[in-house]
Amino acid sequence: MSLPKHPQYEANLAVWEKMRDCYDGEDAIKVKGVDYLSPTAGMELDGALTSTTSQGYKTYVRYKERAVFHELVSGAVELMLGLLHFREPLINLPTELEPLRQNCTKYGESLKNYLRRINEAQLVTGRIGSLVDIRETSVGDMPYFVTYSAEACINWSEGDAEIELEDPDLSLVALDETHQKMIMETLSRETVEQYRVLEVLDGIYQTATGTNWPMTMWEAPSLQGRSLSYIPFVFVNSRDTLPDIDVPPLRSLANTAVSMYRSEADYRQSLHMQGQDTLVIKGGDDQKTYRIGSGASILTPVDGDAKFIGVTSTGLPEQRTALLNDMAKGKELSSRLVSSGFSHAESGEALRIRVGSQTATLGSIASASARALEFQLKAAAEFLGTTGEGISVVPNMNFIDGTLTGNELVKLLEAKNLGAPISLETLHVLMKRNNLTNFELDQELKKIASEASLIKEDEEPNDSNAS
Repeated sequence: MSLPKHPQYEANLAVWEKMRDCYDGEDAIKVKGVDYLSPTAGMELDGALTSTTSQGYKTYVRYKERAVFHELVSGAVELMLGLLHFREPLINLPTELEPLRQNCTKYGESLKNYLRRINEAQLVTGRIGSLVDIRETSVGDMPYFVTYSAEACINWSEGDAEIELEDPDLSLVALDETHQKMIMETLSRETVEQYRVLEVLDGIYQTATGTNWPMTMWEAPSLQGRSLSYIPFVFVNSRDTLPDIDVPPLRSLANTAVSMYRSEADYRQSLHMQGQDTLVIKGGDDQKTYRIGSGASILTPVDGDAKFIGVTSTGLPEQRTALLNDMAKGKELSSRLVSSGFSHAESGEALRIRVGSQTATLGSIASASARALEFQLKAAAEFLGTTGEGISVVPNMNFIDGTLTGNELVKLLEAKNLGAPISLETLHVLMKRNNLTNFELDQELKKIASEASLIKEDEEPNDSNAS
């Protein structure tokens, strides 16, 4: 039989699809048609849902084309990725793992880029899976990392031991590796259904690939005869590395964006109808074609009449207000994860309190991805026969653009001169962190001394002037 799905997986699949569509933007949303925007009752009566050649369907297409989808999710993800990587993570590796620093995937990604890709998935779907596998290279077999989207991690089972964040205890993981394969003769592509199961059998980590369950061809991945006693796979959620699924951190923002899209469709339809008045001619000839506009004339009988009638604009202000309220709600939802535009007039304590409440999600995302990467690096070290001692991943946890202004620097120097316990080295660290200098402190002091000697030479009179 085909591989069954985990109940949590089936319950969250539709949510992940919506999150990806909102992240991909307006084109992806509109391709899905009625999934996100239903036709009006009149369009349905005119056949919008039954025939693509009906008047109702044609009207619905124009209705959908006029609608605007505000790409709130993609904007929020890009902003938050920038904050998560405002400063580069600190990754410490033993010598044996140094080759992975700049080449840890089959695409030649660096560890920092790999971490950024994980963070992106944490923000969009709130989940990604990653596996340590073995590949052949020009210098011999090496471990490398493979990611699996939330939709590809279809089933899993936890072990008997208590699960801890630093040591995921999985006894089975089922992965969907279905992919497109090129047919060289025709340069066309066909879909190849394939699944991979990771399991601990008889105390040894083993894998099998196929299309049906149960699978028969199992092998134990090993490197120079070294295999593992656990599955080197980790789930990376938005808050932790547990097998259970997290709610995507931007789900509420995605729901707001979809709601605004539907409101925009009605609002734009109303605006369109406002500019499409209907000409009514009392006593006119229904077999005759009438021209309107400059240079045209309409002749009516003595008791006839001609006028335009249109849709009333009474509801437009309310629709516009509703859209503005939704936009404000979207901004509020984004600010719960990250706040920008902090005032330098705020005290440090007030700023820490306000930011701490708004960046909790970013902090959990950074911590979870760092723990997951550490776990994978230690598994890679075990494959290579090393202890993994010295491996650490320290993510950026400073999500505030704490730029040091000139006035603030002057105040710090004044405080130092008045006896505040601030060392020159501390001040230099602050200046370097804010890109006010690129030199180390000893280099800076030498340059200051050199400048002072030059100024002194310029001020001293020479012998000719003295005479």
